[in-house]
Amino acid sequence: MSNFTSNTYQMKRKILTFTNKISKRLPKPERKFIADITYGMLASGSCLLTDVVDQLHEPSKKINIVDRLSRHLDKGTPASAAASYLQQVKKGFPLHLLFILMTVMLSNQMVINLKPLASSGTALKAPPQKMFTKRAIM
Repeated sequence: MSNFTSNTYQMKRKILTFTNKISKRLPKPERKFIADITYGMLASGSCLLTDVVDQLHEPSKKINIVDRLSRHLDKGTPASAAASYLQQVKKGFPLHLLFILMTVMLSNQMVINLKPLASSGTALKAPPQKMFTKRAIM
């Protein structure tokens, strides 16, 4: 086995171990989705579904896999998966870094939720993300 293949296998194994901890109480299709999307984003370095699908190397047609992942994304994150994720993250980060991470995640969620309003002209522009990060560090 080449060094590249060995490193790829090790990365995939670590990702699957982590995602299994997050999704152990979910149905099998949800567990597969969480593993696929996590591995695909980390392996490709992108959050575009087409890039994620390229890393999965599944025998199905690319458009079918993109559709499957899109349907799961439309469902949202199950509450138990979010709670398990936060529990796992808390174990691996010091408290002050976790606070910064949560602040950035919340600010990103606010921007996502405000985008439709901003494009319609009914809301003020969301403050830049850097502002939230600076506040969290102080």
